[in-house]
Amino acid sequence: MNVSSLTRKSVLFYFDKQPNWIKYGLTLSLVIIAAVGTRNIPVIGQRAVFLLFFFAIIQSAYWFGKGSAILALILSFIVVNDLVMLPLWASSPQDAIILNVGFSLLAVVFVATTSFHRNLTVDLLVKQQDLDHAEIIGMIGNWRMDVLRNKLDWSDENHRIFGLPKGRPMTYETFLATIHPKDRDYVDQKWQAALRGEPYDIEHRIIVADKVKWVRERAELEFDNKGNLLGGFGTTQDITDLKLIQQKLLENELRYIGIVESSMDAMITIDGDQNILIFNSAAELMFGCKAEEVLGNNIGRFIPEQFRHSHGIYISTFG
Repeated sequence: MNVSSLTRKSVLFYFDKQPNWIKYGLTLSLVIIAAVGTRNIPVIGQRAVFLLFFFAIIQSAYWFGKGSAILALILSFIVVNDLVMLPLWASSPQDAIILNVGFSLLAVVFVATTSFHRNLTVDLLVKQQDLDHAEIIGMIGNWRMDVLRNKLDWSDENHRIFGLPKGRPMTYETFLATIHPKDRDYVDQKWQAALRGEPYDIEHRIIVADKVKWVRERAELEFDNKGNLLGGFGTTQDITDLKLIQQKLLENELRYIGIVESSMDAMITIDGDQNILIFNSAAELMFGCKAEEVLGNNIGRFIPEQFRHSHGIYISTFG
């Protein structure tokens, strides 16, 4: 989200939370400013008598809501007729009526269209705010790459993931500089392959404040009607915690396998369907077969014939 949209969101949400008397007071101030400007700026008072009042109505509708806009319309109507158009009522009432009708109709149109635009803006800002919160919770940022201009646009969460401040110019080279040196060539090769039409779904390391983080990046490239590459849109997910868990599980698995393989006793493990999962070296010596020959097979082949029936009953009863 850029600075202008952030400021607009902050101001809109701020005024939405204020009591009506504050919004109405600000609306009154806008109308007074319009009246003073119209009265003291000859070119406006003579040729564009309604200009500043339309401005006050539109600004009231956008920043303070429809209620303030209607108040601005009524006040503007009164001020225009009392302070500006009073001589016209005396000299040409018909013209004054036409101008008032035109002013009222245009003002109503401005209120309706500006209020509609305001509602759309608020809805979009709320959705953007929800998206920002979702990205923070899911640790997923998004980005857009303009290949022709070599310009990267990152979401707030993407900046947080990579540890880069917002506001600095972002290019493909800026992105590459954040990648772990051992992964940099790999990422560049995958991106170049993606530019040729291959899928871009990779995991790699980045350096953030001298610490190593893992991310998963996915992207879809965009082309014009002639098939020329325009850019790409993608996501970045921080998977550092997942990688740490996987590393810990791998270490535990290797430690477990080491214990099993170094055991002097035959050790066999099976799953819920009685299929062999682990068959250590001592078991190979005891049964005279290699692990690769029996892994995935049913344990029943190693149960003596006279015990297989009772084993089946035991499994069906307690398994």
